[in-house]
Amino acid sequence: MRPNSQDPLLLQDPTYAHVRDVLKQMRRGEATSYRRPLSKPIEPFNGVWRQQIIEWMYTLVKYCKLRHEAAAAGAYFLDTAVARGVIKTPSDYQLGAMTSLYLGLKVFDSPSMRVVRLSSLVKLGNAEFTENDIIQMERDMVKAMGWRLNPPTPNCFLQQYLVL
Repeated sequence: MRPNSQDPLLLQDPTYAHVRDVLKQMRRGEATSYRRPLSKPIEPFNGVWRQQIIEWMYTLVKYCKLRHEAAAAGAYFLDTAVARGVIKTPSDYQLGAMTSLYLGLKVFDSPSMRVVRLSSLVKLGNAEFTENDIIQMERDMVKAMGWRLNPPTPNCFLQQYLVL
């Protein structure tokens, strides 16, 4: 049986105190620096289309045996780019999705283990976009996010809870 969070011995455990502090910082970041901008859903960038793009990200990450945080961060980057006006057209949305995943992989995946290269993304997009298009979209997205590229993901929270 897992100890109760009010257990005096658990409350004195340095690991518990550390995890509690980390969770507190992650929640604060979610509520401030990484808060998603409030905006009305922008058609057609919500609903089924968004769901398919996010599922594609997770499928690719799973198939390549990469970290799931990359797809979660990619979804955050994509949503933020839409909300902040970086993505305006369906073509931009496709480019933004590839760029968001690539950016998520850069942030959360090990460079020495990088399986998905920029040239691979161009091929996945049927060469509709060039490497320069992805690089430019990445610059625009990073600038729109104010260089805040490490959002707390659901997996980050789960890892902390599992320590307890």
